[in-house]
Parts: sequence; C-alpha cells; structure tokens
Amino acid sequence: MRKKIRYVFLFLAGLIAGYSPLQAQQMYKFPVFEEGVYHLSQEQATNWELGSITEIRILGHPGMLDQKIDSSIFSYKEVPQKIIDNKLYFFLEGADQVLTENGKALLKGHAYTDTLYYLLQTGSAGTNIISPIDDTEEIDVSSGTPKMLYQMVSHKAEEDNLLSSGRDWFGYRTFNGGSHIIEIPHPPTKSEGDVLMWAQTMAQSLTESTITFATNNQVIGSADIPSIPNSRYAIKGRETSFEASFPATEGNTIQEIVLTYSSTDINGAGYLKNILLAYPFSSSQLTAGVYYNLDSSPYQIGTALSGIWDVGNFYEVKEIDISQPKASTAKKIAVFDLNNSPQIEEPEKVKSRSELLSGEPELIIITNNLLYNQAKRLTDFKNATGIPTELVLTTDIYDSFSYGNPDISGIRNFLADYWLSYKRLKNVLFFGKGSFDYKHKLGGRPNLVPTYSSRVSLNPLTTYGSDDYFGFLDIGEGDWLETQEGDHTLKIGIGRIPAINSREAKIAVDKIISYQSGNLGHWKKKLLFVADDGDNNIHLNDSEKHTAFLHEQAPAFELRKLYLDNFQQEEANSLQTSIAARETFAEEIKDGILLLNYIGHGNELNLTAEGLFSVSDIEDWPLTNKFPVMVTATCEFGRHDSPYIRSGAEELLLAEQKGVIAMLTTGRPVFSSINYELNKAFLAAAFDRNETISLGEIFKETKNNSLNGPLNRNFSLLGDPSLKLDIPLYNAGTKEWIEVDTQLMTEELSGLNRLKYSGTIEDPLTGSLVSQFNGTYEITINGPGEEIETLGDESPKTTYLAYNQSLFRGTGEVVQGQFFGEVLLPTLENFSNSDFRINVFAEDENLNREAFGSTEIPYQIKPIGHLPEENGPEIALWVADSLFSKASISSRNTPIWIQISDDSGINIIDAAGMTLQINNGEPITLIDQYQAINGTYTKGRVKTWAYDLNEGVNELLITAIDQLGNSTQLREKVEVLGSKHLKIENLLVYPNPASDQVNFVVTHNRLGETLSLEVSIFSLQGTEIFSYKGRFPKVERSIIDSQWIFLNRNSKNLIKGTYLYNLNLYSEEDATSDILAGKIIIQ
Repeated sequence: MRKKIRYVFLFLAGLIAGYSPLQAQQMYKFPVFEEGVYHLSQEQATNWELGSITEIRILGHPGMLDQKIDSSIFSYKEVPQKIIDNKLYFFLEGADQVLTENGKALLKGHAYTDTLYYLLQTGSAGTNIISPIDDTEEIDVSSGTPKMLYQMVSHKAEEDNLLSSGRDWFGYRTFNGGSHIIEIPHPPTKSEGDVLMWAQTMAQSLTESTITFATNNQVIGSADIPSIPNSRYAIKGRETSFEASFPATEGNTIQEIVLTYSSTDINGAGYLKNILLAYPFSSSQLTAGVYYNLDSSPYQIGTALSGIWDVGNFYEVKEIDISQPKASTAKKIAVFDLNNSPQIEEPEKVKSRSELLSGEPELIIITNNLLYNQAKRLTDFKNATGIPTELVLTTDIYDSFSYGNPDISGIRNFLADYWLSYKRLKNVLFFGKGSFDYKHKLGGRPNLVPTYSSRVSLNPLTTYGSDDYFGFLDIGEGDWLETQEGDHTLKIGIGRIPAINSREAKIAVDKIISYQSGNLGHWKKKLLFVADDGDNNIHLNDSEKHTAFLHEQAPAFELRKLYLDNFQQEEANSLQTSIAARETFAEEIKDGILLLNYIGHGNELNLTAEGLFSVSDIEDWPLTNKFPVMVTATCEFGRHDSPYIRSGAEELLLAEQKGVIAMLTTGRPVFSSINYELNKAFLAAAFDRNETISLGEIFKETKNNSLNGPLNRNFSLLGDPSLKLDIPLYNAGTKEWIEVDTQLMTEELSGLNRLKYSGTIEDPLTGSLVSQFNGTYEITINGPGEEIETLGDESPKTTYLAYNQSLFRGTGEVVQGQFFGEVLLPTLENFSNSDFRINVFAEDENLNREAFGSTEIPYQIKPIGHLPEENGPEIALWVADSLFSKASISSRNTPIWIQISDDSGINIIDAAGMTLQINNGEPITLIDQYQAINGTYTKGRVKTWAYDLNEGVNELLITAIDQLGNSTQLREKVEVLGSKHLKIENLLVYPNPASDQVNFVVTHNRLGETLSLEVSIFSLQGTEIFSYKGRFPKVERSIIDSQWIFLNRNSKNLIKGTYLYNLNLYSEEDATSDILAGKIIIQ
C-alpha cells in the first residue's frame, strides 16, 4: 500500500512539474552529437516498426544528470515535441552545455560521455507539446531592435588528469616559452562582428606564470596564474579564466588560436581546459542554427525560415511567431528549416525500468557484460545461502535511468528508487573495475563499473574516488559540496570487486564461496595488529588503543601484535629493512588470521618504508583457504580507480587462493588522525556487539560514525559487502572449577595445585546447551598482559602490552556439547594482581561449526598442593612421519612431531621450557607450539619443522623442562640422502583410464621450497593437446592441485584413445629439476 501511495503522489507531482510517470511501454535509445532541432518522420517510424508518431514521445535530460535526489528521479522527463506535416520535431542538446550569465558564457563539459543519448517511447502519446508563446510573454516591437545573437563553438582539451583523480581534465601542456596552435572551426555562416572568447586555463608552477593567447597574428590578451606552494600535499595547480574579443579570420573555415606559456619556474607548465567562441549574427537575418542572447534586452527576429523556437528552458520550449510584430527576450533560440532539419539515427531497443528487478532483493550486484557469467554465478550462490540477490547490468541501468548515457547518477537513481520504495536493500556490490578515466582517454585497464570522482581535482588531500555517492539515497541528498559541511550518511553497505576480466572475476567468486562454505580452524580467533615505526610512535600508540578496546569488548579473540620497532633492522643501499619482521608477517599470513589491521605509512604497492610488505611478496605466499579481512590505515594502498596502477589492495583481493577476502582501505593520502577515527569506528562496528553483521553494514556504520568530509570518502570496502566475518557461531566457556585434592569448587585459580574444569557449548541467542555438538576443544589460560619495550629505532623507546602470556594450553574432546579436563598451573608469585583469562575454542567437523568464548577468573597464591618430584619429562620424537619416525630422509626440510609426558606438566612460560637445537645451532623455543592433549596436563605434543638440515647425518636435540624445574634432553640422529638434486619420489596419476579428468599427485624431496610444475599432454603423433604450469611456494610434501579436465577449453582436438604425458618439476632455489613421463588412456 505504501508503494501505491508513493506513486500516486509522484504521478501528481510529475504532472505538475511537466514530467511523465513511468509507463510500461517499449523503449529505444538514439544518439545526439550536437544541439539542434531534430525530427522523426512517419515514414521513418514505419520503417523502424515504431508505430504512429502520434504515439511516440521523446525522453531525456540535457547534459549530466542532477546529483541531488528529488521526486523527478522516479519518472521519465519528457522532451517538448510537435508534429508538423507528418513529422515529429523536438529540440535536443548535446553532451556539453553552454551556460550564460551577465553577458558571459561558460562551457560545462559532460564528465562521462561526449555523445548524449535520448530515449524514444512507443505506444504513448506525447504530453509535453510545444505551443506558441503567450501574448503576455511577448514585448511590443517598439521596445526592441535587431541585435547580435551568438552561435557557440567549443573546444575541449581532455588529455591529462594531473593527480589521476577528480573530474577535471586539461590539455595542451606547454612549458616555458612553448606554444600550441589550436584549430577551431567556424560556424557554417559568416559572422558579422568580433568573436567573443572565453577560456579556462590552469598552470602548475612554483612562481607566478602567464598564458598568452593570440590569433590573426595579434596578441589578444593574457591570463596571469598564481603560483602553487612547494609542498608534497599542497594544491598542484591553479585555475583561472580568460576572456577577449577579436575579428574572425577572413576567408577561412578554421580559427587558429595560439597559446603561449611563460614562467620563471623551469619545471612550470601551463594547460588549457576549454575554449568557447561566440560568433555574432544579427537577429534580423538569422539562418539555421542555435543562438544565444547574452543580455536581457528585447530584440527583433528576422529570418526566411519557418521554424523558430524559444529553447531557453529545455523542458518548456515555445514556438515564436515572427509574423506578429513583437520583440523577444528569449535567452536561447533555435532557428530551423522544416524541410532540412536533421533526422535522428535509427534507435536501438532497450529495457525499461520495470524490467530491471523481478523481486525485492537485499543485495544487488551491478556488473558489466564482460563479467556477467561470474557475477551470475555469485548471484546464484547468494540466493542459495538465503540472501535475496539480483544481478543488473550497467548498460541496462544507463538505458533505464540515464536515458542511455553512462552517467553514474543513473546508477545512484536506480538504487534510490528501489531503496525509497521498499527499504529492503541492505548492500550493493559493484562487480568490476571502476576508473576516474570515464571516457577511456588514457587506455589501460577498463572502466567496467564506474565509481564517483570528486569535483576537486588539484588538491591531493581533498580529491578522491569513492563509491559512497551510491549510498546517498534519501530525498535531498547527493549534491554534496565535498566539504565537512552537510556531509551525507550512507543508507546501505557498498562494496566493490575491481576485476577487469573473467579470470579475475572467477578468482574472486571462488574465494567468496570458499570463505562462506566454512574453513574450520582456530585462525578465526586471531586478530593481527601491525604498526609502523617512527612518527613519535603514533602508529604503535593508535594500535595500542584499538587492542585495549578489543581486549575488553571482544575477549574471545586472540590479539596478536607485529610492531616494526620490535624487530632489528638492517641497512642496505642506504635503505632500512627488517628481514625478521617480513618473515614474521609472512608466517602470520600463512598460519591464518581473521583480521589484519595495519597502521602506518604506505603507498599503492608497499606497507612501511622498510618493505614489511610489497605486492611482489604475494607470489611467494603459499596457497590457502584462510583469507583475512584487512584494514589499512595508510595512504593510497587501496587506490582502485586508476587505469594503469594496480594497487596492493587489488592484488591481495584478486590473488588466486591466497591474499585477502575483503579490505577496508584508503585510496588517497590521508591523515593519521582521520585513520584513527575511522579504524576505531570499524572495530566498534565489527566487534562491539553480540551479533555478526555483514561487512557492508560494518562499512556503513564505520563511515557514518567517522564523518570527516572528503577525508572520510577516501576509504573504500573492496570485497563482497554481504559477506560476514567468519566468526564461530556458538559460545564456548568453562563453567566449573574444582580443586582435585579437596574436591571443592573454587572461583579462583592457584599455582601448582591440580584443578579440574568443565564447560559447555551454548547457543548465543538462547543460552541453551548445543547437545548435538561433538568434536574437539582447545583451552588457553593467559596471565595479565606483559609490558614489552621497543628498540627505539626511529622514535624514542616505548612499551606495549603483549596479551598472550599463556600459562597453559590444552586440548580435549567435546561430547554432546560438554567438555572436561584437568590443569596444573605454574607457580604464580611473579604475576601482577590481575585476573586471568580463560579462552576456549571448539570445532565440530561433522556439523562444520565452531564455538569460542572467554571468561575471567581471579587467582590466589596458595600453598603448593602438588607433590615434589625430580623426574624430568619423557620425550618421544617422530621425523617426517607422525606414525613411523624415519632415520633417513631425502629432504633438507622436514616436519617433526614431539610428544612429552610429565606428571608435573611442561613449563611454557619460559622460552627455555622446550627447545629444538639442530646441529649445535641456536636453540629454537617451541613453547608457543606446545599443547597438552586428551584433557590433561601430563601429556602434550608439538608439530614443528626442522629446516636447513645438511646432506648427511644431522643431530636434533630436544630439551624439555617441567613446572618443577626438572629437565630432559633427547638426541636423535637424522640422515639426509639425495637432497642435492630435486627428485620426484612418487607420481600418482588417477583415474587412469579416465573419462572426464585426470589428477596428478607429485611427491618430492623439497618440502618448504618454491617449486614450479609443468605438465604437457601429447597425442601419439607428438601434437601437444594440453599444457599446465603451476608455481607452488613453500610447498608441502605432495603437490595435489594439478589436474587435466578433458573438456577444458585449452584442450585441443580431443578424442578417445591413448595419450602421453610429460611432467617437469623445477626448483627455484637451486635450479635442479626432475622429469617423469607416462601414458593416459581416455575411454
């Protein structure tokens, strides 16, 4: 009912305003290249099967669509028209508009297109009929005499976008002393006086500079342009206007304008934005054309032509009858020959508005034809998961809401129309690359699904590209001045996947489906905060504020910290780097994290000046299905609207089987204070609640709670806005603690006293036991945060809190939603007076569900209840195989499994509590990898790696210390044979014979290295049928991700029979390789 009432209101409003409400009629579009009176004859209409011209109306909008939303967006705007002698006539403007005021003219260029389209609707009679001017609008002829009216000729220069941002383009770049000759055609009829000229210019110079204009071998004037500051983030150009008059060139159809630039800055440059020439004609002798009246004085009109219209108001065209002795004050008139006006081009059928959506979706995906198949695949997946989703093509939106033009406000109007009608829309996904280069002037990557570019183009701090504009959906919104005043709020979540081809689109969809399909693991509880050094520790301090907030508000998560100033740095070629920090960062990514939050310096391709991360690093990351959401509070790392720079954010999002699942990231230079506020708002939206909401809703709240003018608009969500953080569904936590020796319940922990615990898995909404949950759990008891002092490399030393000071880590089983276990904590005398935190993480592989939670419990120093003993731990070691340890292996890198038993438990609060030493090297602590097993503290395991073993005999030394200080060492000899050359130790090709595909599993001797695999398939005649190449960083023991699918489009001339394969495995570390060959039978 609400929808019907709204349309009744709009229908009435449309009639009053002269607009026509939406009709369910057939639509067509046709192009217009310049303004003028056009016609459609009945003969044309019949030939094009359009029907009667009495049942046709023309719809359109001059120039760019208005940014401000009003009721007119809900209906088509009808162009005035009139049938004369079996022809339908109408006045149409081109893409660019000439605006006049106070005797001056200005060219307003169309930002999105140079060709303007209009719609033609059949089956409905026009209602906006051109009528004669009312007598009251005419002026007695005695008050008017003939005067000069002007035909306008424009010239645009769209070659350079100085900051690769914003809508303003310039051309004819000219250095000091240089000149350009600009050729502009005359009107077809000779003018009758001096030509008026207006030009818009710009200069980029550290000193004042001058642009001089000349024509007909005479200087006609110059424009002095102020200097720009010599500062990195200061304005990069100054604009000014120029006006002059001059006699038109005699006997030539071309007017040559010479532009000359001068500046004392040797690097200074001048530019032209556009030129507008006004050619004068006497109003008493007008020929065909469009004429502008530059003042308000009345004038007489004289012409031999019969068509004269007042077109000063595009939607209220009036017919002027010069047979009556009246003067006119029309600001713009069109004079035309009824028998010689241009006819429109054959129109193309398009969709109407009613055809775009078939239901009431919560998610709308907008894409380009190029990416349609993958976007449709994602749409189907979303619908299957219970999110009502519809897919719409940009061209269909342009045709329906932009009159056939690629005007981005048409996309916004489409969304506003649906949102205002139903309020069901939650998120919009722009599926495709967007660019500031709307007209593809620069080449490079395509502008598939456009983004919004700011009006500001020369200030690096306030120019931006943003999709936020498409979220300003309420009446009165959209025409924002791009300042802190009148800032709008988002009404929906907005995300973008900036794919440029179907391959990238498939990668993105594959990752989304994988992420939403559930990848179990405790990586989902890890939040990694990375902070740059320098700047008086502002990045570290901001990160500490964020983690302190999460420590209190989201205690179930494990807060991990990678602060650059905590790592030694090396200098090479006058540049600092930190190999240890880079390796730690890569290891965190490999292990998997739910969220990666970076604060510090960056650019399009790198994070930190020390190169903590560079885009080239992605190539060496191993394949995974554990994709983090990443937040970057830095400069330009997420610049996704450039046609020639591929940002780090885009590379991470579109990396195949690695990288990130989504990013909240910055596209332009930003301030640390703005970063902090937005980062703070994001964390509050994402984690300070009892429910998991979509990334789009998080993004919307983040933006709306950190408004700061254009500085806020620099942040974008790259990724699927309907996606939710893959946070465990259920709650898990301990319920009871019992002292074993007294069998009494306790609400306090104590050291060296045996304690039993019990816990449950619960539904977060009802608090009820999830009795169908069966699986495993991991329990961690952490002490108070420990203060760590930084190295003070670029700023004074400071301290930060490391929260993960584990006193105990153990695992056990969950049965029917309940779990039990026993723990023995170390002595607690050295801890500060603060509660301990108990975190539980559980997973059920059968339900594909997880649970986690956290509780706090105080501790008390009590007499030691555990009996003293002097026996050290028992240690067992397995090399290369978790079931049967191998004394001889073929690889220099090997996994090892260690099992330790001790009645007093293992000391994991001291780095020396458990170590691995290889061939008398430095001991490597293993305490962070140790977990007690089977719900007890007396037995535990570690899986780790022994790297860089020598060819020959190696010695592994395992040291373990229990919580009473008793230690044990285990020495194990491991012989490495055959590691100097890469070797394929086993190749499994299955199924063989096969009917649809063959899989290759390659077992080798180079664990942990980066290997390249090439598979070639040949016919018995030697013709290559199929080839595959893959690169596998930090590879596991076996490569399992290689297959030949027979119907693959790369397979050539395939029939049943016998084929030969050739498999080549290559090591990047030492350039050794191995080759195996064999047969495959297709049946």
